[in-house]
Amino acid sequence: MFITDRFVLLNFPKTGSTFARNVLAELHRPTALRALLVKLGLAQPLYQDLILPRYVVDPSVPVRTTQHLVYAQVPEVDRHKLLLSVVRDPFSRLISAFEYRDWVRFPMAPIEDLRRSWPTFPDLTFEQFLEMNYMLGPEQLIGDLPLRVDVGPLTLQFIRFYARDPRRYILDLRPGSDLLTDQDRHFPSIRFLHTEHLNQELHDLLLELGYARERIDFILERGKVNSTERSRTEYFTPTLRALVLQKERLFFQRFPEYLPAPSVS
Repeated sequence: MFITDRFVLLNFPKTGSTFARNVLAELHRPTALRALLVKLGLAQPLYQDLILPRYVVDPSVPVRTTQHLVYAQVPEVDRHKLLLSVVRDPFSRLISAFEYRDWVRFPMAPIEDLRRSWPTFPDLTFEQFLEMNYMLGPEQLIGDLPLRVDVGPLTLQFIRFYARDPRRYILDLRPGSDLLTDQDRHFPSIRFLHTEHLNQELHDLLLELGYARERIDFILERGKVNSTERSRTEYFTPTLRALVLQKERLFFQRFPEYLPAPSVS
């Protein structure tokens, strides 16, 4: 979570949040004099980059320290500020997660259990990775919390990240729930930037907020980090694409710009 006097950035995983945090930290880097004044307690820091224990919606979920803090962890004193976050095409995000292989470094279950279902683990195909993601991902996020609807981990992660009361909203999910319809009731107002145009959108937003153009133009030239160049067509068969659309249908309700274009026959 990156906090300044003007905004709060929530770092949703695998969206380009590392890039955003890096350039914002560079933009707000203090001068030597300012750093000294902060050290002496004579000035406030220009930003906070918070790393805290992970927010959990159920006691059965393990707790670990993370930079990926959620709205429910925003300090009360900062909740009046503009809330920012980054959203990414779900198909590209899944490819990135597969290639980055955090699921190998941090397995979703004991290795012996994983190999009962996927004997070649960690050498999985993309289809096997998706199967594992949808079978085990929800429990990683919500533990033993009961679900009345079949939704995927991206949707649950979105709710965990941005809902005012994630546990309550997850328990309230019913067939027919709609993230877009429920926006005002369950979510604060958040300005979402898009990974696909992050440099330009972040630059333009900072310009709106009053940052001098000459201070922020460097953002337009910076390369992204933790990004993937592989095409979704290399990974997604029509069947796998349909699986994602069904599992994450609530997310696509909220962000219809990421729905695949209709195929032309």
